[in-house]
Amino acid sequence: MKIFFVEEFGNLAVPSRVRPYIRKYLIKAGLTKVPYDKFGIMFYATLFLSIILLIGFINPRISPGTDLIIFGHALLHNNIFTYFFFVLISFVLIELILATLAIFGVKLYYDMIIYQRQRKIEEILPDFLASVSTNLKAGMTFDKALWNAVQPGFDVLAKEIEIVAKKTMSGEDFEKALLEFNKKYKSAILKEAIDLIITGLRSGGKITELLDKLVDNIKKSVYLKKEMIAAVMSYIIFITIISVVISPLLFALSFNLLTVIQNLGSRLTTTGTAGVLPFSFGQIVVQPQDFITFSRLSVGVISTFSAFILSNIRTGSWKSSIKFIPVFIILSLIIYEVSLKIFTSLFGLMF
Repeated sequence: MKIFFVEEFGNLAVPSRVRPYIRKYLIKAGLTKVPYDKFGIMFYATLFLSIILLIGFINPRISPGTDLIIFGHALLHNNIFTYFFFVLISFVLIELILATLAIFGVKLYYDMIIYQRQRKIEEILPDFLASVSTNLKAGMTFDKALWNAVQPGFDVLAKEIEIVAKKTMSGEDFEKALLEFNKKYKSAILKEAIDLIITGLRSGGKITELLDKLVDNIKKSVYLKKEMIAAVMSYIIFITIISVVISPLLFALSFNLLTVIQNLGSRLTTTGTAGVLPFSFGQIVVQPQDFITFSRLSVGVISTFSAFILSNIRTGSWKSSIKFIPVFIILSLIIYEVSLKIFTSLFGLMF
């Protein structure tokens, strides 16, 4: 990849003012080095897609000798100069749009990683604080009790505590290092725990009793959260069935009803009996293939937003819904296609 200067292009694509924020953001995801090579690959990918879209879709519509048509109106006749002007403008706009979408996708990916790290920290935090309390009862100072409580099984939390230890050993204030760790993640449980620990250390109270109560409170809050999820399980099942099963079935049924109405209207018109009826059939301008395309898009949108809603109900955050979105979309589209075939066959036999 060095032949194509991937890392160099990625380095040039990131402004110098933005780099400290990107580095701080990627540290939350566990990356100590900014992946400029991946940014370079993203630059090449958007550039390649921009050229394909320009040649395949834009160029035939603005080629020299043709009229430039926008919203059904011919604005001007293209010559060689206007052609190159519109090619340049179109390429820049396409590249900006694709780059924006790529940046949004990368941010969404790293947001998911940060969220998963936060969830792991919240799961391990009670056991870690219990180990710290045990070390304090054995006569250790708080900083030593904190370092000795680190175990390999604590994964993300162990790495974060090691970072705090390195900062403290390099001369940074212990409380400041803890606060920096606290600011990394938007976790109410972690924030409450560190704030109480710092308050206890400043007041000089019995930190072991504080930790024991904190561990009990965290375990109770986790238990209550699971109880709340169990209480709303009926809503989760209902939304899942509506989005994955009922919605595709209704769209497949609507397509066949549209086909039946079109066929019935055409038959009544050809036989001359339409004028006898107390109602009239207007011209249906919706094409069957357009309705199928619309149905597929609608099923995908409904499945996506259903995954967001279910994620908020289960975890209180939409970020955990990313893994459910492909499953919901694939299942709903499969059910739609299968039900469309079945309903089409049944209605074909009946009508």
